[in-house]
Amino acid sequence: MSVQIIHTSELIEIRGDFTSKSRVQLKAYLSDFVRSDTTINICLNNINSIDESAIDVLKFINRKAMNKQTSLFVFGKKNPILYKVFKSFNISHILKNEFK
Repeated sequence: MSVQIIHTSELIEIRGDFTSKSRVQLKAYLSDFVRSDTTINICLNNINSIDESAIDVLKFINRKAMNKQTSLFVFGKKNPILYKVFKSFNISHILKNEFK
């Protein structure tokens, strides 16, 4: 399944496969929000697969958000695939439980 981005006023939801095939598209899309928003909420609960290149994108967005003093919230702790990968790359600290 290819990646699908659903953007509402409060949340950017990414569904499908967050892999090297969608890396460039998602990096550009998310980077735009770091420039313009003070808070970014990203939901990854419906990710089917994720690879190292996607982790690199999230690390990049996290660093960029910190530099711009933008709050970044990544939701997806309930997704066991996602949590396992985040834990193996030692970045599970950026995952939150759920969007309220």
